[in-house]
Amino acid sequence: MNKIVYDCIDRIYKKKDYIFFREKCKYVPIYCNSLIKTAKVVCSKVSVYNAEDLPSTEFWFYFNKYEEGSLHVEYKSLLRISNIANLFVFQHEFSVKNNDPNRLDPVLDGFNEQGYTTFQYDLEEILSDFLIERGLKKLYLHEIDEVICDLKIPENVGDFR
Repeated sequence: MNKIVYDCIDRIYKKKDYIFFREKCKYVPIYCNSLIKTAKVVCSKVSVYNAEDLPSTEFWFYFNKYEEGSLHVEYKSLLRISNIANLFVFQHEFSVKNNDPNRLDPVLDGFNEQGYTTFQYDLEEILSDFLIERGLKKLYLHEIDEVICDLKIPENVGDFR
């Protein structure tokens, strides 16, 4: 397990420092506007989701659609930046219009930690450098999928905030 993640889990869940957690959830990265401006070099649209009391800020990056004949592909990438620790993770996605007459779903989609296009790859490279220069460390999807046994979360959400 990543040491930064382990230290946060230890502080918040084992040592029960819920005030630290609550205060960190209010944090909004001061570099949001610069990050968005940097990203717009390779993507067509950026959406930011940062509701108070959430442990991360999400950036959705949308790219121009690819269409050729009956093939219609949309690409987007998600960047999650932790408000609790200096960590970030990318997730790249695609969706394809499903023209199969026997389809069950009108769209085929998927996600991965690797980009599906050079635009997604370039975005990740540019923004990773941007964030690493600001002291953040990159995590990968497989690292955030770890199971932690015996982690006790308060039953009453009111106790946690």
